[in-house]
Amino acid sequence: MKKSKKIKLAEHAGFCFGVRRAIEIAEDVLGQKKEKIFCLGEIIHNRSVVEGLEKKGLKTIENLNRVPLKASLIIRSHGVGPEIFKQAEKKKIKIIDATCPFVRKAQNVARDFYADKFQVVIVGDKKHPEIIGLNAHTKNMAIIVDGKEKAQKIKNYPKMGLLIQTTGKTELLKDVTSVLLEKTKNLCVANTICLDSFSKKEEVKKMAKKVDILFVIGDKKSNNTKKLAEIGTSSGIKTHQIESAGDIKKEWLLNKNRIGITAGASTPDILINQVKDRINSNE
Repeated sequence: MKKSKKIKLAEHAGFCFGVRRAIEIAEDVLGQKKEKIFCLGEIIHNRSVVEGLEKKGLKTIENLNRVPLKASLIIRSHGVGPEIFKQAEKKKIKIIDATCPFVRKAQNVARDFYADKFQVVIVGDKKHPEIIGLNAHTKNMAIIVDGKEKAQKIKNYPKMGLLIQTTGKTELLKDVTSVLLEKTKNLCVANTICLDSFSKKEEVKKMAKKVDILFVIGDKKSNNTKKLAEIGTSSGIKTHQIESAGDIKKEWLLNKNRIGITAGASTPDILINQVKDRINSNE
């Protein structure tokens, strides 16, 4: 007799507090104003959500020069550097700040390290908007590394301040910390990983022991989704990072009866439910 498939959904799958807050701020503003509202970069890393907000009047732009004088500008959840606020003030642009509170905390840490004359080191993806914003709070003087190997190339400094991308991995922070302890007599470490990101990663580690296959749902641009998929793979479980239910191939589910699902911080519930429905329809 054919076994029915059991789906285990991670408790913290999907929207985190910061992402949900940013979307609620955007929807509230769009509901009140008749003129077009601008956002510097995609408000979150999920194309379907961004397209939905654009239909309501949100205009995603990549350069502040494209924002008209006295217009309204949303700062996305990833945050920006202080220079953006100064430029907006000069153009009399109204700022609506949707920066994630955890990102803002990390920005404050980076700023304070720099002000106290620490050599700031940030663990993360140097091309990610959050990291670009964090670095801007050090006047772009931070050293950015993505792991132990690059950290080993850093020269010695009298004082060093270390922080990490809010969606980073604890193991990565520990690895870089161990390297920097050999490069300075005064190392200050701030664990700036957000609680939701930490919880999602811990759930994947536990889930990997209880399922036959793991689906991680999220946009390809989403750094935290990528990290979740990496943890699943490194835990030895067959892991597929997908953007939607349409990405699932029937053969992936053959002889797989215990199916795990999690989702990145920018993944809406509707996409998670569609994946569950797709899996159930293949029984």
